[in-house]
Amino acid sequence: MKEDVITAPPPDTRPKYRILQDTIRRGIADGSLVNGGKLPSEQDMARTFGVAYMTVRAAVNGLVAAGLLQRIHGKGTFVLEAPVQQTSAGVLALVVPSLASLWNVAGLYYFPSIVQGFCAEATRLGYEPTVIGRAKDAFASATGEFTNLAGAACLLIAHDDSPSLDALRDLKVPVVGINRYRGRRAVSYVAADQAGGMSDAVALLVEKGHRDIAFLPGPAGNLGAEERQQGFRQAAAAHGVAPWVVDDGPADYTDQSGMLRTRRLLARAKPPTAIVTAGDLIAAGALQAAREAGRAVPDDLSVIGYGDFQVATYLQPALTTVRLPLADLGAQAALLLHEQITGRGRRGAVKLPVTRIDRDSVAPPPPRARAAR
Repeated sequence: MKEDVITAPPPDTRPKYRILQDTIRRGIADGSLVNGGKLPSEQDMARTFGVAYMTVRAAVNGLVAAGLLQRIHGKGTFVLEAPVQQTSAGVLALVVPSLASLWNVAGLYYFPSIVQGFCAEATRLGYEPTVIGRAKDAFASATGEFTNLAGAACLLIAHDDSPSLDALRDLKVPVVGINRYRGRRAVSYVAADQAGGMSDAVALLVEKGHRDIAFLPGPAGNLGAEERQQGFRQAAAAHGVAPWVVDDGPADYTDQSGMLRTRRLLARAKPPTAIVTAGDLIAAGALQAAREAGRAVPDDLSVIGYGDFQVATYLQPALTTVRLPLADLGAQAALLLHEQITGRGRRGAVKLPVTRIDRDSVAPPPPRARAAR
């Protein structure tokens, strides 16, 4: 007698947060996961489903961005009323360098607005938005995880991010870059005017009378950091100011990095009267080092950040900085993809303006510095 052979289903190789999203959707649909429209806390769901807290956070963030859930501060996460179902034009994917990068210190300020802008615009255009992590997940998506993948926007942070974009394009997936694409393919991208932001920052300091202006760069190999440093050099040269770039480490986007480098600057026989930084967290560290050294900001030292993240308004004094159009970067990427998919766009670069935000951390140099010239 011939026995029936039962073949085990293939293992689910999708990222854990996407598997969990499906589980949460089912729990919402059958009512097993909601109580009066409210979901359990993310810590409780992590224990219930046996996954890490950050996996739950990533899954819930995606469902919030897709308009299925709503977070209410101090109350919890709630299920939104189901919208009228419309036929989706397909999936638009936002490919980030890695899902872990969404949760590092600097990433918590940088990535969420881009994700929200992308998801909101993709939804408005009739697509289903999703966020996936770099090459492995992106290839899985293009080759079968999403059978209705319409296109992908790749967030380019470092030089080695371009090959992932190129590989997707080789799979005939419509693709655009977020931040400047430096590869050799004909690829559209949307980027912030990093050099223009540095030009505005240096112009303000020169207008106030500063000549001894130091720049604290971001990490080597980071595309935005490199463009900001180049923009600072160009702006300094345009104003006849020596481009003082602090090239000793540690050069990253953390407040610790800014504090250590500023301590060394302020210990010099002739310290700078102003510091421009590649990021707001670096500037936060510079403010701390100034306080430790007994230097008042802005009376003894002016400091300018970059990004205009939420931390900029909490610092004392409130930080003068350059605002990056993060939500617009995500939204414009979705729009570029839509135009490419529908054949209404042309390949090229879209440069978004940045905005200098003047607060309380810049003033003219101290009289003793002016007298020493």
